[in-house]
Amino acid sequence: MSIPYLPSPPTDNLYKFAALLGAIVTIAAPAYYVTQSTELHLREVSAQQETAIYQKQTEWWAADAAASWHEVKPDKDGRIPDPTPAEQALYKAAFEKRRELELTQIKVQHAEKTVAVLRDQLQLLFWLAIAALLVGIPLSSWGFLQWHRRVQRLQDKEVLRCFVWPRAGWRVGVDR
Repeated sequence: MSIPYLPSPPTDNLYKFAALLGAIVTIAAPAYYVTQSTELHLREVSAQQETAIYQKQTEWWAADAAASWHEVKPDKDGRIPDPTPAEQALYKAAFEKRRELELTQIKVQHAEKTVAVLRDQLQLLFWLAIAALLVGIPLSSWGFLQWHRRVQRLQDKEVLRCFVWPRAGWRVGVDR
């Protein structure tokens, strides 16, 4: 089934198909790499900024939690006295700060893993682009060379053999 208004792909000849497929792969692989690597670089920079922000928050929370920590001392009998309402509020605040510190540390670890994954994706994309070039260039070269040697030369010779000037009775071109 052919789609109207669109040219049909050159699948009538294996060499022509290989040549054009190799040319498309050779052009598309670097273009895809450039677009995707730009996007991955931007995401990596964003993740690194996020990591830096979370690390700074971790430092702030750690300093704040250390400053608000209240040591409970046992009385003469070795028992820990019941906290006063002011001490309870301090303990609650210290607990909340510790919780925020732990959550921020988890965010830092997640952001660092995101950066590592993005770097791995970028490296994989680079090697896939190289592999596509290593396949596309030889495929295109082989296809164009075989197409020229086995198909186009014969068609050119046939056209030259069949081309006869009217009334002159002689052929144009030289048989090779």
